[in-house]
Amino acid sequence: MMDKRGIIGERIFFWIFDILLVLVVLGSVAYYVNANSDDTNFKQNYYARDVALIVDEMLNTKGDIKVNYSLEDDFVVGLKDGEVYVYRQSLKQKFGIAKPARYSYVDMKKFWINVTLDDVNDVLMLEKEVV
Repeated sequence: MMDKRGIIGERIFFWIFDILLVLVVLGSVAYYVNANSDDTNFKQNYYARDVALIVDEMLNTKGDIKVNYSLEDDFVVGLKDGEVYVYRQSLKQKFGIAKPARYSYVDMKKFWINVTLDDVNDVLMLEKEVV
């Protein structure tokens, strides 16, 4: 007669493994849904692309130019090394880091662009001057 204790132990092990795997997958999906429930990623990417297109247009316009751009919520926008980066200030304060959305623009060294954020009115002010 064969000893069947090992078969029962293997089944329990596989059931526990399956349950843990399902919990990990459900936890990952819940985290993703929670992170995107307020459209932070979408808004960051939208602002990064939109501001990059505005900067490209400013660089292709003759003379000095000023642009006021309305922002929602608490987004921070900056320009560095030919890229626009956008992140949410509240995430940086809450977690210490915030992954910015980045989008490239044509970086022309003969122009200077000043970026100022008016926190009271949530307006991004872009100002180009020919150097």
